[in-house]
Amino acid sequence: MFIASNYFYTYLFKDMSSCYFTTPTRTFNNIFYYIAQMIGSVTIGYFLDYARITGRHIALISWGIMLVFVNATWGGGEAFVRKTNRGVASPLMDLYGKDYFRYLFLYM
Repeated sequence: MFIASNYFYTYLFKDMSSCYFTTPTRTFNNIFYYIAQMIGSVTIGYFLDYARITGRHIALISWGIMLVFVNATWGGGEAFVRKTNRGVASPLMDLYGKDYFRYLFLYM
């Protein structure tokens, strides 16, 4: 279970980030990745402790939210992979690039 749960860190931080982003942009990505984790955990914590909704409804809403986010991330990742080719060196994206913020949200 440990290997399965931590496998994506190697892909995200080493494989994807080093191939597609410049060094300052990778640093910026990592900062926003961990900030997004903190904000997300606090938001979900407040939502799960919300007293006006029953536990069953909170569970169903949480499953729905998770389903939407997982599928959106998977779809965005699939679109990103289809535009790239590992056999050809890709141009490194910079902070000030045209499509950078779209990829930053996918990265987070």
